[in-house]
Amino acid sequence: MSKPSRLVDPGHAKRRQAVKDAPANLPDWYHQASPVQRQAVDTATFASFSSQTQLDKAMADLQGLDAFAAPLLSQALKDALKVTLDVNKTFLRLNKTITYGILRERVGTYQVLNLSLLQAAIHNFEAAECEAGAFDETSGFVVEGATRHLRAVVDIPDGPPVSQALSRAEYRRALSAVPQGFLYPTDAAKAKALHDPFVAAQKDAMRAAAEMALLKKDIEPADYDMILSVIAGEMNPRLKGKRVWFRDLQLMKHRLTGCVVFSISDKYAYSDEFILYVPQDPQSPLKRYSLGQLREQFKRQFTARDLSVSGPTAYQRFFSQFVDYADLPDYFSQFTQNGPDKTFDQSFAPYAPLLNMVVKGLNPWGAFNELPPPDAVVQVPEDDPYLDPQGIARRGRGIWADNVDLWDYLFDRYRDKLLGDARTTRCRRRMWMRRCARKKSPAC
Repeated sequence: MSKPSRLVDPGHAKRRQAVKDAPANLPDWYHQASPVQRQAVDTATFASFSSQTQLDKAMADLQGLDAFAAPLLSQALKDALKVTLDVNKTFLRLNKTITYGILRERVGTYQVLNLSLLQAAIHNFEAAECEAGAFDETSGFVVEGATRHLRAVVDIPDGPPVSQALSRAEYRRALSAVPQGFLYPTDAAKAKALHDPFVAAQKDAMRAAAEMALLKKDIEPADYDMILSVIAGEMNPRLKGKRVWFRDLQLMKHRLTGCVVFSISDKYAYSDEFILYVPQDPQSPLKRYSLGQLREQFKRQFTARDLSVSGPTAYQRFFSQFVDYADLPDYFSQFTQNGPDKTFDQSFAPYAPLLNMVVKGLNPWGAFNELPPPDAVVQVPEDDPYLDPQGIARRGRGIWADNVDLWDYLFDRYRDKLLGDARTTRCRRRMWMRRCARKKSPAC
């Protein structure tokens, strides 16, 4: 297959990279297909790339959070503190004081945060953290690669002014207004300019998946015809006399965005027949399953790993795009477990606060007022992760509620996820850091 002409445009690096990363050797099912069948797959695939490129163009003005926030933060620091800093290469390093006894004698420190100014600002601060004395005096600003605090070079005040500069109200309002205004424009023409490319890209992607699934025999000819009818706008499709219901996919009890479960059953009659659509899935983007087959398939895909590569597998990362940003720590945590080799400190850590409380009750002069957290336990792969995939009804609707327009629904879910993820990224820093520490997530 040759590259579609749209991919030659240097402005579409993402599309070109997707083709570049594709396997060099075409699969057997493609070679075994007739010329007519191969042409159908080629045509649908090229159409999908082209429409996705148009969607990328429509979304081009929606900047990533970091790219949008950086100049705002730089200006906020300049206005409030009269300093010019590289917010990506200047780090906020915060240490907590370890005190001992009723007189709170300082005996040491431990680090609680080391983030770039940009990330610190995005995740925000709590009111108590803005007060003078909230952190040890050894806390400060450090430039990437420097051996001393920035305070020695530039006079940056401690306490509330710095924190207020990082979390000033107009800065936060600006971060909220841009994605909201872009994704939910009041102008009908702008709304259509985003809606139509999205729907076209979704329809073309599903058509390409259907052509491939038919050749691979992942779906039956009748399934293929049903999918094409949905692409054409059918809201109440039938398959061999049974109704087909549009469902969301749930994984690990999290509702996913972008995947579609086509559940095949008569009304009020539960069935184990369904077709699952996972956009751009590297193995089977569209396939007929029973629930047992899906569970076995997912377990194989989510646990298969390259032993030479550490961290989440390629498939785990691929699938994370359908998971809400707020749920990523829990999602990734299901694929790991604590390693067998714990240090004494790690094994003792759950009991340390209780023991320290007992000591403090017996002798307030001889106990620590706050204990530093232990080092994270080394994580190893989980061979049997909790997945529990299943189809679920649309949010706020009963399981037998009539289908709605699938493409409008996917568009609304897409916008809601983008906006929700942006808001979650700006959640209170302490809550997010605690969640990440508890879940030991690579997403953090």
